[in-house]
Amino acid sequence: MLLHLLEAARRERVFVALVDGSNAFDPPPPPSLLEHLLWVRCGSVEQALRSADALLRDENLGMVLVDLRGCDRRALNRTRSTVWYRLQRLARKGDGALALFTPRPMIPSAQFRVAFSGRLSATQCDASLGAVAGQLAFEALRLRKQERGDFPQLIQAG
Repeated sequence: MLLHLLEAARRERVFVALVDGSNAFDPPPPPSLLEHLLWVRCGSVEQALRSADALLRDENLGMVLVDLRGCDRRALNRTRSTVWYRLQRLARKGDGALALFTPRPMIPSAQFRVAFSGRLSATQCDASLGAVAGQLAFEALRLRKQERGDFPQLIQAG
């Protein structure tokens, strides 16, 4: 999903910020995916959330992606709900989109939640994005009536 969003942003020539909460992002081979990307490497949940807060205040970014999947689960669980609501309010102020990737559904203010399932082998990881996406299934856990901007279309286009 993360790579699909980066690819969609590249096609649309939208600047994207990726907040890598566990410093684990391994960019794919095509360097063109990184042309419009600001990559913020963090070492903790707190750093990642502070970085996302600052980036959401920048009006030049079309999308802020926050990857918290490899972060300490205890630190994620200790995150107060007011932090998530503040990020949501900041995202609503601008024209950009905010996507948070967590190991489990945990953000009470999420406009919609999507859970991915499926397994990939090491050999499948080098396949094209379309082939990898074909191996994964997803389920919308919650959708809210208010959808912001073109984010749903970016997902469908990917």
